[in-house]
Amino acid sequence: MKDSKGLDELEKQIRAAIEEVPEEASRLIENGLRLKDSAATSVSPLLQKLFSFLNSDFYVGQSMYSIFEHVYPDEFFNLESSPEKIRQIVFRLRDQLGAAGVGLDVFHEDGRYSLASQSGLTAVVCAGKEDAGEPIMLKEIRSHFAGEEFRLEDLAKKLNISNRSVSTRVKEAVQAGYLEKIGAGPKTRYRVLK
Repeated sequence: MKDSKGLDELEKQIRAAIEEVPEEASRLIENGLRLKDSAATSVSPLLQKLFSFLNSDFYVGQSMYSIFEHVYPDEFFNLESSPEKIRQIVFRLRDQLGAAGVGLDVFHEDGRYSLASQSGLTAVVCAGKEDAGEPIMLKEIRSHFAGEEFRLEDLAKKLNISNRSVSTRVKEAVQAGYLEKIGAGPKTRYRVLK
């Protein structure tokens, strides 16, 4: 009789625990999502700088020196300690990207670092109504060179992207009538029209 009472009590506890499992699971999932969201919003400024720099050009890997120059602009590159600083910050960025589940990773090949998508990543970028039809980077060009002539190299340095990317986008803007091409050859300059 005593054993059956203990078994009944144990059975009640098991049933109660089973009923609590869905609530506990949803609570854990909710907390996990909050942690994931907070991890995404609490990224250090250094990681943001690194991500922004690597994201500026998907086609060209960045050297350790150029990454150091961008992420630590007020420091001098030290051959003994700086490479380790870059490896550490790249490691932290890889962790953040993995935790966020964004489908991006930092790859290192031939001494250069780049962002690359893991399989199955698709990005869709939509322009607002007021920007529809305007070439990418036109606002940045206006903010840096309003009323001034500029060369492709100057724009590439200001925007921190490759000359090839700048050349492609400037060509599109010239064809669309947003920029004026002045001259030819190495002395070619551009000016904002609209």
